Amino acid sequence: MAEGIATASGIPDFRGPEGLYNTLKTQLAQDPGLLTATPAQIKKIMETPIYVFDCDLYRENPVIYNEVRLALILGTFERKWKPTIAHYFPVLLHMKGKLLQVVSMNIDGLLDRVGLPPDKILDVHGNITRVACESCGAEMDFADFVNEVKEKTRNIYDPADGPDKSTPIKCRRCGNATVKPRTVLFGSNLPKEFDPVTKQVMPKADLLFVAGTSLQVYPANTLPGMTSKNAKRVVVNAVDVGEELGFDYDFLEGKCEEVFLELIIELGWLSDLEEVSRGNLTESSVELIRERKLAEPNA
Repeated sequence: MAEGIATASGIPDFRGPEGLYNTLKTQLAQDPGLLTATPAQIKKIMETPIYVFDCDLYRENPVIYNEVRLALILGTFERKWKPTIAHYFPVLLHMKGKLLQVVSMNIDGLLDRVGLPPDKILDVHGNITRVACESCGAEMDFADFVNEVKEKTRNIYDPADGPDKSTPIKCRRCGNATVKPRTVLFGSNLPKEFDPVTKQVMPKADLLFVAGTSLQVYPANTLPGMTSKNAKRVVVNAVDVGEELGFDYDFLEGKCEEVFLELIIELGWLSDLEEVSRGNLTESSVELIRERKLAEPNA
């Protein structure tokens, strides 16, 4: 599961027309001083926006990460966003005894809030709510980190809110300015749990859902090819993706929350969805269920 399941929650994606990378390029073109960065660093980010989350850039200048991630850090802490129907689909699979593993490429922590056992979730790109020092591994409470971010990070989204300049957040154990959420930067290692999933879990799957992803990010995009030859793969996305990766799949076109709602209704699990998600669904998902029940009262 990837960013396409979170956009309905209100969290911008990365590569979409209005995603983080395009938005950042536009902002930097208008204001090269937007980030606390050297002209050379700004030039490289403009040329290759994903460089903003590169491990080499973080080592050179750690404050850029917190400036770009500030809205997600604060929004996650304040529970600004709620899960969607798509987030609850694996919960229903788990309730029915059919879930092996959820592999999430998202870092927003929304899957932590739907009631899945932690060992069923692999955050392959990390989680914004878990904070540690990149140098010594010392952990920091998320609330404490958020307080430091507010005090030490210039708000590039609302300059009137926060300090005039950014300063690094130092580790309380080793003193290095390398404290950040445990999200995977480009060029750094994936979580140690990734290998067991690829070697032990994926070959056991007889059905794999690939939802809301462009399938452009390696090595997560190799996972569909690691199932057995008899496994069925289903891609759920607004546009068809993955043809160049060389695996067979069925394609369900549409927004993730809409497609998964239809699957849930077809499976006869709508009442289960309403019960398990009560009060914790994003408004768009609540409205989708309401409209669907009005159109088909027996759904």
